[in-house]
Amino acid sequence: MSDFINDGRSIPIAPQPKDPNSILIYGCDWGAFGWLDEGETITASSWIVPAGLYSSSESFTDSKTSILLGGGVPGEEYTLTNRIETSAGQVEDRSMIIKCGEK
Repeated sequence: MSDFINDGRSIPIAPQPKDPNSILIYGCDWGAFGWLDEGETITASSWIVPAGLYSSSESFTDSKTSILLGGGVPGEEYTLTNRIETSAGQVEDRSMIIKCGEK
């Protein structure tokens, strides 16, 4: 799984390029960068998947979210965005850049 931590200052790049034929899990650890307050949990998660990629499934826990992602065109970059709602009524987005390339 390619977890990303986005502190809200810049959009991180996934650690490895995604092959267009692979279907991989990508996720965000919202608790790791301190965005969730103590006792606050994720109550809903959705992903904004750019054209050219597709989602097979999505899931979340109290502090992490994940998506199973396929597709892509070699040489293209995609911005994948995760939107959460929390038990405190907050709504927030975090994004990751996924580069696509043949492996």
